[in-house]
Amino acid sequence: MSVDPPDLAPDHIFYATVGELVLLSTTIDALLNTLLIEAFHCGESAWLDPIIATLDTARKSEILKNHAKTINYAKMSKPITEFIDQVEIVMKQRNIVCHTPPTFEDGEWGFRPTALAKILRKSNTYRPQMIRESRDNLRAAIATGEAALQAGSELVAHYKKFNAEQVGYYKRLNSKRGRRT
Repeated sequence: MSVDPPDLAPDHIFYATVGELVLLSTTIDALLNTLLIEAFHCGESAWLDPIIATLDTARKSEILKNHAKTINYAKMSKPITEFIDQVEIVMKQRNIVCHTPPTFEDGEWGFRPTALAKILRKSNTYRPQMIRESRDNLRAAIATGEAALQAGSELVAHYKKFNAEQVGYYKRLNSKRGRRT
């Protein structure tokens, strides 16, 4: 959990919050790589992680969502789905802060969309002002991201344990078969 240093100016605090969100989203993306490798029991390869890293975060999330639907064990599918929901919240905020110029209005820093497609979006036509992403929204996304990191780490640990048990099971099975012949 981050705390604002008292000696920074408000704009520096705002940019520090943005940086924290961006670094957190990058860490979550790396965690998604590991989770995909473990969930699909891809094995060990030096090329596997860089190849999976080329996928967009949205594709990784989509793959894991579809994987969660195929799992019969409810204690696993629900945590995966909840984790992916958290990841999507963080990545949405990350995209906003990385692709929208910051604005200083009413003494506060924030993000207001400038792209015409976003301004003319049907959902925004009834509002006199565009929705402005504030520092509070970033803090909420950071808190969600921290929870996602914890949940994702637990999922990776579970899959590693499950994969190790599977390998052990098949080794025992093959050793029993070897004795019969």
